[in-house]
Amino acid sequence: MSKKTFEDLIEDYLLNIPKKSEDDSLCNIKVAAVQKKSTVDKVPTVDLHGLTVQQALIAVEQFITKSIANRQKKVHIIYGKGLHSKDKQPVLRQHVQDYLNNDNRVVRLNPAEPKDGGWGAVFVLLKLN
Repeated sequence: MSKKTFEDLIEDYLLNIPKKSEDDSLCNIKVAAVQKKSTVDKVPTVDLHGLTVQQALIAVEQFITKSIANRQKKVHIIYGKGLHSKDKQPVLRQHVQDYLNNDNRVVRLNPAEPKDGGWGAVFVLLKLN
């Protein structure tokens, strides 16, 4: 049996969860990811605190897809600093940044200011077609 890529895992996951409605092909993943408006320029935000790496990457994929569909050029992703993890090290940061750096829909990653999460968050500029 061949090893599945991350993209294959996301596709399998998305194909096997129920759709919200006929009008909305995006599915909300039933995890702790919270989508909210940032206090900075009312930028759409997803907070990945408490998620596993796999859950976080699926949430990021869905968040970016939905943001592009809504014509959002800039989004805010909070992955945390790892202060509450077992070894007090960030768990999600590198995985999320690697994913974003390899996503051709992403133009650039901008570090967040301390008031916006500092090194526990990132602003993402998206390519709109």
